[in-house]
Amino acid sequence: MYEVKVSNTACSHLRFLMRSIALKDKETARNCTQQICLNLRALGQGNPNEFYYLNAQGIQENKYHQMLIADRFLAIFYLDGQTVYVDYVLDLQTEYEWLNNGVY
Repeated sequence: MYEVKVSNTACSHLRFLMRSIALKDKETARNCTQQICLNLRALGQGNPNEFYYLNAQGIQENKYHQMLIADRFLAIFYLDGQTVYVDYVLDLQTEYEWLNNGVY
């Protein structure tokens, strides 16, 4: 069992993303929120080491793992002992440039 901690940055960004999605479709925003929460909780129940490392320009090599959520969101996290720290959750439909540029 792992403890999952979501950073303030990730929480703030998720609120922004869900508000943006809700402007177009509230039901989609609700479903996305549920999917993200379920998947982040599941990190604590499973083995977060099974997820691939995120090796991108500007990111410390072999530190951060990546988890695709609902074919749309990318959770970026790292492990420290029995704790999973989620630093970012990105919307790949709008923030794909982040991975290409290595800047966020």
